[in-house]
Amino acid sequence: MSRRTGMMVLMLGLLAAEPAFADKDRDRKIAPEDVRALVTSGELMPLDEILRRNEAEIGGRIIEIELERKGGGYVYEIKVLRSDGRKSELKFDGRTGVIVRRGR
Repeated sequence: MSRRTGMMVLMLGLLAAEPAFADKDRDRKIAPEDVRALVTSGELMPLDEILRRNEAEIGGRIIEIELERKGGGYVYEIKVLRSDGRKSELKFDGRTGVIVRRGR
């Protein structure tokens, strides 16, 4: 996936998934400038980097992306429409980009 495509997916995901940015502990949304600051500080890996590193694992068309705060860290949740028409869900550690959960 090209960097430009990844950035477009990120922006569309951010717009489509705005409610997913709510901090369940404080009911506070993560503002785009906060996401940029987290990436700059190294606390959050850029989404396009996670997508590039895990392109083979994703294995389908991305239909939704959410960023969630979990246990003091962040998790990217990526929903995929596979070529067989089934949906799957992958969760990536926001700091390392490592898959932490696969779901069907």
